[in-house]
Amino acid sequence: MSGIIVGGCSAIVHAVAAYPKAAVCLAILGLGGTAVLTDAQLAECDAKIATCQTVPTPPRPPVVITPAAPPAPVVVVPVKPVVVDPCADARVITTADLFVSTGNPFLWKNPGLDAVKGKAPGPYLVQLEFTTAEQKVFLDKIAKQDGAVTTFKRGDVLGRMTTGSGKLRNNATVQFDKGNKGMRVYTHEQLVRLNGDCVLRHMVLLEPFICGNWTRMSDVISQVPTKEAK
Repeated sequence: MSGIIVGGCSAIVHAVAAYPKAAVCLAILGLGGTAVLTDAQLAECDAKIATCQTVPTPPRPPVVITPAAPPAPVVVVPVKPVVVDPCADARVITTADLFVSTGNPFLWKNPGLDAVKGKAPGPYLVQLEFTTAEQKVFLDKIAKQDGAVTTFKRGDVLGRMTTGSGKLRNNATVQFDKGNKGMRVYTHEQLVRLNGDCVLRHMVLLEPFICGNWTRMSDVISQVPTKEAK
């Protein structure tokens, strides 16, 4: 083989495969003839051959960016608040079950006469139509004197009053000015369902200090505010 290799890397690769390396290197380096190659020339030749034998790295395929799908719309469903029924387990009553002091008013003029003071309150609470459970609540409050102290005055209508003799006086109305007008007020509240409505029933027991005649006021009803569950 003689002369210079024309055709680039493809010709060099073909020559290396078909001819002796020395002849190929003389042609690659353009030396021709039969010159003896030095180590440096062999190294240069090897480098050029290696360059042509290197498999070129194929270009990277283009990166295709697929657009992301739009997010699904968020549907906000309003949550209906859960209402707590405080009267879920409450006693069911009607208007007829409420205590009301009715009848002609008793004009309470002589507080020292026919007094209950000093006697056990239990039988008088029965007279005032408290249930067994309600009696227990009030007897406990009486024993602890768990009630507010206040006063009454002429003209006040206290309610149904007991007496030492066992008689009941409806709508006892204060008609005196002298003497001790202090009294202790005991209260008890309970949730009830009245005619289908959830209400708070207030029961009030009065203890006038001057005579101790236990007196029950008419029941009072108040509305129960609606609460939402947490």
